[in-house]
Amino acid sequence: MPDRVYRDPIHGSINFDWRNEKFVIDLIDTSEFQRLRRIRQLGAAHLVFQGAEHSRFCHSVGVAFLAKRIFDRLIEDPNLPADINHTKIRRVVLAAALLHDVGHGPFSHLFEKTFSQKHHESWGQEIITNDQTEVHRVLSGNGLADSVKEIFQKTYQPRFARDIISSQLDADRLDYLLRDSYMTGVAYGRYDLDWLLEVIELGRIPTNGGGLGLAVNRKKGFHAAEQFVVGRYLMYQQVYFHKTIRAAERMIKLIFERLVENAAKGVLPKFCPESMSRLLKAGSEPMSLQNYLKLDDEFMLACFGIWAEDESEDEIVRDLSSRLLKRDLYKTASVDIGKIGDPLKYSSAVSALQEAIKQAGLNPRYYLASDTAEDLPYKDMTWFVTKGKAPEDIWLAERGQVRHSLSDPQVSPLIDSLRNTTIAAKRLCFPAELRTLVSTHLQLYLADELRDDESSQLLLGLDSEPEKALS
Repeated sequence: MPDRVYRDPIHGSINFDWRNEKFVIDLIDTSEFQRLRRIRQLGAAHLVFQGAEHSRFCHSVGVAFLAKRIFDRLIEDPNLPADINHTKIRRVVLAAALLHDVGHGPFSHLFEKTFSQKHHESWGQEIITNDQTEVHRVLSGNGLADSVKEIFQKTYQPRFARDIISSQLDADRLDYLLRDSYMTGVAYGRYDLDWLLEVIELGRIPTNGGGLGLAVNRKKGFHAAEQFVVGRYLMYQQVYFHKTIRAAERMIKLIFERLVENAAKGVLPKFCPESMSRLLKAGSEPMSLQNYLKLDDEFMLACFGIWAEDESEDEIVRDLSSRLLKRDLYKTASVDIGKIGDPLKYSSAVSALQEAIKQAGLNPRYYLASDTAEDLPYKDMTWFVTKGKAPEDIWLAERGQVRHSLSDPQVSPLIDSLRNTTIAAKRLCFPAELRTLVSTHLQLYLADELRDDESSQLLLGLDSEPEKALS
């Protein structure tokens, strides 16, 4: 029987053979995995970059393909212990790579920030372990269910298998940077994938008690690793934190927040399918996996369309849904944190603006929202020591021994300049008709260039909490 072949815009032909990789093909054909075709990889980015229509499905297939390439490269590594069952480990890695996003909800991470539900990784683990799912039946039938669960729980051994799924050099990041860059039509996320895969090897990692983990050949590979890290940094600045994308996503989140507020008062939308009802009542009634799996982007957009047309619907839900579907998106204004010398005066100015919005007949909670987008391009051991969170160093190896990390100033001053530095953009989001009010009340605190062309700048080191609406 011929291989299963996927024609992919990033990797060309992605092949899975029926004899050795039938379990991958069977997992792809499950209803839970096919659902990822209906969840966009980049949420609302298609409203700005019209090509960004790609799904979690195509990304996940790409991640499985790259995980296979990485593992097959490591099989040739002289540091790979001869006594490990690399055939079994390879199967575990491919399955985990394919399923790493299987638990995502509508609009991906945006969904998780509103509803009091489990994180997508927790939903993913439930999909893997629930004996009612097709995914579980395939995994169990191939003896993989427990091992894949251990990968996601970060307990699986050997360590390098987990690194392929989750690390600074994991197959997930290797795929999404190239894919998102290509599909959005920008060049920021491009890097030399083939060479980076050529120079990946096993090394004994200091933070892992000297255990084997993913590393890059220092002599041949550190420039390729630099390019990869800088590419991710630029994609966050120019694409993921794009002001109009953030405004559209903030509007979606405001719709969700209004639904939750109404549901807490016992008021559900007029059109409310069972899965939506269960979602809005999840604070008091745990949502079942069966209902969760009915939620995807298409389901939500269909609801928005009906709510936008129903004059008996909640006015705010109807208006925000209509604006979103017509691409009448909120405008943004960058807040320059350096101009807020007196926080009390700034708070007073915001309060005055909220009162003016209320006088204009709008609810300021839903028509003036703050948005703070944050990212750390590179987290090293200092991040681990000060924050108590896992570092994401890229380690450089020489003859199987790790001597330095990529952020070592003597190795890469460029990456050293990015490490542990919060990159953030703080903005206000509001309808276009409120632009004059916003400018009048907050002109002392807005970034200078915003008054020229509404462009926004990234501000470093902001301590504000992301995604918090003004109230």
